[in-house]
Amino acid sequence: MIQWEQRTKVSVDTFTTASSHTALMETSCEPFFPNVKKSTAKLLCSIFNWFTPFVQFCVDRERYVSTLVVIMNILHFIILTKKSMRTTSINLIMAAVALSDICSQSYILHHEIIRIFIYFYPCYSKATYYNIFLLENIMNTLRNFTRRCSTWLSLSIAVIRTLVIRNPMNPKYEKLSKPKTAFTLILVIYALCFPLAVVEYLGNWLVENVDATECRDNETTSVYYYSGYSDWFTDNDYMVYKLFYGTEGVVSKLFPCILFPIFTTLLIIEIRKAEKSRQNLFVSKSESRNTTKLIFYLTLTFFIGEFPMALFYGLNPVLLMLNEEGFQ
Repeated sequence: MIQWEQRTKVSVDTFTTASSHTALMETSCEPFFPNVKKSTAKLLCSIFNWFTPFVQFCVDRERYVSTLVVIMNILHFIILTKKSMRTTSINLIMAAVALSDICSQSYILHHEIIRIFIYFYPCYSKATYYNIFLLENIMNTLRNFTRRCSTWLSLSIAVIRTLVIRNPMNPKYEKLSKPKTAFTLILVIYALCFPLAVVEYLGNWLVENVDATECRDNETTSVYYYSGYSDWFTDNDYMVYKLFYGTEGVVSKLFPCILFPIFTTLLIIEIRKAEKSRQNLFVSKSESRNTTKLIFYLTLTFFIGEFPMALFYGLNPVLLMLNEEGFQ
């Protein structure tokens, strides 16, 4: 038996039209804040109304951005996995980051493929409907899993670079730049992120719509299933749900947002010290600067993209409690 609620319903029809996105702009935010002071509610609504068009602008173009990102990362992966490039741990970790980003961005391309399929075949069987929903759950889990891995892999580049430059004459730290370190680190990160992916996958499931009827000819397929949360996710006052989103927000979003700037700052300090003392850092100055710039831009883009998500995931259990108390 699977527990579900009206607010969790998602139809495959969302793949066929952008109306689900545009509806966001037309929705009034006033019902979201019935228990909040009027002045505060107005402020929140003004932020909502200001930010929604920007979100809509990005959503309408995400398919093009995702396509470009996938193509660029495929090229990066091919270059970084060449024999001449597989000599350092940094290059191999960057290749793993590129592969993770390819997988995460494939989620958007998957939506486009489903949308095209439904356009040409508006009437399809209940089994096909189920498979589409099942694939959606798998792709969504894969996207979030690879995003977690990409986050920690990117952070590990900054950590390794900092340790190696800070201890240039220490053989123990010199080993960190070897390919063996990269393979070990990649396997460890993927293994540590995997349990969260399993929890997420088991927490989302499908609910059959018993009132659905078979379509005929060119009729639009009925909604055979709704997406919802499993009983395991919602039992005991949403205990697993709250633990999952709380852990995800802290481990996958907040901690990296804090650690990334710290290690980037340490790296820049160590490189400047090394250049002043003219020590042999195993790489040229120009290469050191290029690597530092790369890590700096990774830090900046990551912080801009992930910090808001850290707040969302961290506050998700709180918002759920407010919702149960009549927040919506």
